[in-house]
Amino acid sequence: MTKILAQTFTPVYDEIEDRIKLIVNYQDFHNRVELMITRKFTIQLVPMLEEFYEKHYGDLQKSSSHNGNFKKYTSKTSYEDILLYKKRPLLLHGVKLLYKKPYTIANFKTESNLIVTQFNREALAVFTLRLKRAIPQAGWGLFL
Repeated sequence: MTKILAQTFTPVYDEIEDRIKLIVNYQDFHNRVELMITRKFTIQLVPMLEEFYEKHYGDLQKSSSHNGNFKKYTSKTSYEDILLYKKRPLLLHGVKLLYKKPYTIANFKTESNLIVTQFNREALAVFTLRLKRAIPQAGWGLFL
């Protein structure tokens, strides 16, 4: 199993696959990994992230509304670049979160890779909210 250190996460909706594509290390092409998250897995993942955040850090909505560092955890993306420099996507099989005060260690598992990152409070809030925004809620019949 290959272990990959994740620096950034870029969630986008893939209309063709009708799945969330989570691009890891978007700006670093050599270490970029594209994960596909099924609708079913996404519907389970978002509440799990929200509950984990609230258990360890408090109210996600309050935290994110006062988060002045949003840009620090995001990167500019181009849909054309995503299509042009597309890699073979890997299906996300599981996510494991571990709280080690004040950080959260996150492991994203595919069939052959383990993507590992460390989130602080702000980064986990931004990740969770960006993932939620990528979901085509009305198209999937959801209102998260």
